[in-house]
Amino acid sequence: MRRRGCVAVAAAMGMLVLGGCDAIAPPTLSQEQIADDRAWAESVLDDDATLDGLLGMGSIGSDRNAPESDGDGGISWDFPQLTEVTGATVTCSGDSGLTVAIELTGRTTATTHAADVPCDRGVHRIPISPAEPVLRVTARGSGTGTTSGVVEIEGTPPTHDTWIDALAVPEGSYAYQTVGTFGPTDQVNPFEETALDIPAGAHTVEVDCDGPTFLTITASVTGSLDDAASGEPVELTCPGSTTIEVTTTEPGLVFRADSADTAGAVRFRVDEGVTYPAP
Repeated sequence: MRRRGCVAVAAAMGMLVLGGCDAIAPPTLSQEQIADDRAWAESVLDDDATLDGLLGMGSIGSDRNAPESDGDGGISWDFPQLTEVTGATVTCSGDSGLTVAIELTGRTTATTHAADVPCDRGVHRIPISPAEPVLRVTARGSGTGTTSGVVEIEGTPPTHDTWIDALAVPEGSYAYQTVGTFGPTDQVNPFEETALDIPAGAHTVEVDCDGPTFLTITASVTGSLDDAASGEPVELTCPGSTTIEVTTTEPGLVFRADSADTAGAVRFRVDEGVTYPAP
């Protein structure tokens, strides 16, 4: 019997039985088993909520009835300042394994760490070495079966930067507002943020900063898609305020500020400005 070739044809045609050839259907879970797995995952969330070094945790899993490429939609955590991530742990239960992707976004970097995790209710770690300083973490899960689980993001909780408190974004009529920290003394980095949804046009950008009285920062605003669009970089002594004029022919602005390795905070506010219609 050419059983091996027959199975290959059946798989290619997406059929369970073809021409008398037997194919093994993947296991499925009863509704009771699915409910039990979900209840178990909820109990893990409750038990681990106070662990040391925990930056974030949430549910993760997969659905046999959804396309594998869709995954679980992902869960994200945002941090107000750069935060070191050292790894993630995943535990899950179900009728298949789970492919887990941990996406890390820093100020100017983006990396993904992925692993295939067996859903055996054991604890499986995805190490991140060296630790990466990030502003956002997103975890996504995908699999061929129905699984329920928990992902936990591990790292070093950041020291609160008190300078950022003075620049809390106020309400007002602005096209865009953002406030960021250069980081506490032992984690200082330049600030950079891109806003792609700011329409093309002529804009006035208000820049404010706060920090030690001797702090002088360099701030700039450029077009994210229009390289020729650039407001003149300015030096600003903190605490203080100034404005930058910038005109773009394409949507998007990039905000940058450098404190020369000194702790502090900066705020950019873009007025509604004169906008140009999309081409």
